[in-house]
Amino acid sequence: LADRSGGRAIFLRSPDEIPRAVAAELAAARAVAVRGVTLRVTPARGVQLRRVPGIRPALAGLHGPAGRRAPAEVALGDLAPGAEVSLLLELVTEPRPAGIAPLATCALLQPAGPVAQAEIVAAYRSGPPLLLPAVREAAARANIARLQRQAAEQSGNPREAARLLRAAAARLDDLGEHGLAQLAREQAASVEHTGRLAGLATKELAYATRRLGGGP
Repeated sequence: LADRSGGRAIFLRSPDEIPRAVAAELAAARAVAVRGVTLRVTPARGVQLRRVPGIRPALAGLHGPAGRRAPAEVALGDLAPGAEVSLLLELVTEPRPAGIAPLATCALLQPAGPVAQAEIVAAYRSGPPLLLPAVREAAARANIARLQRQAAEQSGNPREAARLLRAAAARLDDLGEHGLAQLAREQAASVEHTGRLAGLATKELAYATRRLGGGP
């Protein structure tokens, strides 16, 4: 709910942490510079918007309209001065000849009207595609969060949930996040043994993974 509305989701282990969390949220609200920011993504002809994972400040599934060609709006919420927000646009496009072609137009909006607009273009070439390290890492992190969400959705299928958690653990190891990888493997073993996901441990893993985006 927080992700889809542009809010922030946090994990509290005990009620004693609530006052500090509320104070932090109030401080964040007072620091807001721009309210109700939305990103509108309009795919170009022959391009589909698959999904829009949030990367920074937190890993989040902001938008997932599989195979959508129409414009999509992603709620970014209220932003403080200097706030850094990173998204990964997953676009599916048709084969094209070598050259430059448009992929999508992105418009940053707020209630008072448009703020900025930019066009995303791609350079088509023969041979293996070149992927920037930052994009490759963002895709890997988004995939980890997606695997964990899929595992949570497979609560009635322990074997599949365990498989997804182990896949997430392997990718966490690839990123050097060995502590989170071990936690994911423990969850996989637990769901195989008990036949169900442990609610608190699953949430702790999910929120710890969110912080891989660099947020609180």
